[in-house]
Amino acid sequence: MTTHEILLAAQAAKLPLALADTDTKNAALEAMAVALVENSDAILAANKQDLAAARGRISDVMLDRLALTPARLAAMAKGMREVAALPDPVGAVLRKIVRPNGLLIEKTSVPMGVIAIIYESRPNVTSDAAALALKAGSACVLRCGRDAWASCHAIVNALRCGLARAGLPESAVSLIEDTTHASANELMTANGLVDLLIPRGGAGLIRACVENATVPCIQTGTGICHIYVDKAADLNMAVDIIENAKTSRPSVCNAEEVCLVHKDVAAGFLPLLKARLVDARAAAGLVPVDLRLDERAAAIIPGTPAGEQDFDTEFLNYILAIAVVDDVDAAIAHIARHSTHHSEAIITADDTAADRFTTCVDSAAVYVNASTRFTDGGEFGLGCEMGISTQKLHARGPMGLAELCSYKYIIHGSGQTRQNLAADGQQVHRKSGGQTEKKQGQKADHRRHLSEVVQRGGVVEKPTAGDGHLLGVEDAAETVGVGDDVGKDVEVDQIARQKTAEKGRLLRGGDPGPQGFELVVQHVAGASRAAGAADLRKKRENHRTSYHNFHIL
Repeated sequence: MTTHEILLAAQAAKLPLALADTDTKNAALEAMAVALVENSDAILAANKQDLAAARGRISDVMLDRLALTPARLAAMAKGMREVAALPDPVGAVLRKIVRPNGLLIEKTSVPMGVIAIIYESRPNVTSDAAALALKAGSACVLRCGRDAWASCHAIVNALRCGLARAGLPESAVSLIEDTTHASANELMTANGLVDLLIPRGGAGLIRACVENATVPCIQTGTGICHIYVDKAADLNMAVDIIENAKTSRPSVCNAEEVCLVHKDVAAGFLPLLKARLVDARAAAGLVPVDLRLDERAAAIIPGTPAGEQDFDTEFLNYILAIAVVDDVDAAIAHIARHSTHHSEAIITADDTAADRFTTCVDSAAVYVNASTRFTDGGEFGLGCEMGISTQKLHARGPMGLAELCSYKYIIHGSGQTRQNLAADGQQVHRKSGGQTEKKQGQKADHRRHLSEVVQRGGVVEKPTAGDGHLLGVEDAAETVGVGDDVGKDVEVDQIARQKTAEKGRLLRGGDPGPQGFELVVQHVAGASRAAGAADLRKKRENHRTSYHNFHIL
């Protein structure tokens, strides 16, 4: 099938997936996990073909990214079951608002639609992406690199068997057959067919998608991850963490690429680090880490002099750039210049330094005394992840189910209509239960009177006996433009302060006394809290025959 035909088939799968209930989707995920294990022989055979074709063209660490084993296949099936066990994001009410006119507004999570994923040589991404997209109610279109195509094709065939058993369309999971740049470019510009594009790979792929995509695209940035060893660090802890962050799997995006060391502990720490990463690994027959040293680090331990690009490179290999810095602020500044905003860590026993680091470092994940290798959907309790977003809009960090959904506002009414502005400029709302024409007129008169005095910067004195009723909290608040929100589940604090600031003055009450009450900004701002609102309404009813002095500040 052509790329266009695959996209059309994915579009046709959108509605059945959006209508599938939680039990159906979970049953499909279980069936897909079972099919993955059942077809393990075919998948592993295809993976051997990919490894044989790639050997000699890519590094050993990249071959490790490409390789599948029975244990890794079992982990892929386990990840799918973990996604099935997570709460269904589709249909979740993210926020509920009840308006004064009786409208019920619900901000509701909904499927994205068709999600396209462009990735390179990690076959496990295939099952992770399929599981997350399915649980989020969306179809996924996968485009892998040529090095992994046979492996990914075998995986997708197994997953489609599971979908068929569960009664869902097989086109819910599709693999692009073309591995040339043409198919990637077609996905980037498939307006109306792709609802979200997620690239996973090296800097070149990410840059191409960001620069050329005309469909919505989430940037999953490269990982130039830093670990800063503070002067208050436990040095043995620091060595353990750095060894894990650098050597446990150097080919992944959450692996450490840069180590920063405080000048006061550099002389004691760097020899420990070299002994662990270089000497001990060489003695054990493991690949030693190539230490790329700045001038200050090179004066303490031997290694390779750092080049101009070493602090701006995602090595994805047994290479670690090292620099000595003056203090935590110098470390923060270094990270700001060179980071890709993925994951950074500080090793310290000083809470003040830790707080400054976590506040000032602008990355998706910031650690204190822990390895950057934990930046992962599974480790964050998300089951698995679609990628690590390094941007700030829509999604940031590991992208799980919630990040693969959009939302819509669903509004329930009982016949409400929106009215035009009244002649005096005040917006009139038709509220549930209504008010008599007489009461509406009385309230309008009082609002107008108070508003006129406010505009003059004057003082509202006690009303005459003929005025007949209290201009209550809601009424007075409406004069400054917040009355419709008092006592409702909205951000009244923010609205009240904004509106009163626009007026250039605040309302403050006098001495409440037994026959009156005071209106202060805090009352209005806090009126959304149930207890506060109830208390204010009780006061209004108790003192319905008068209102006290209002002063303009």
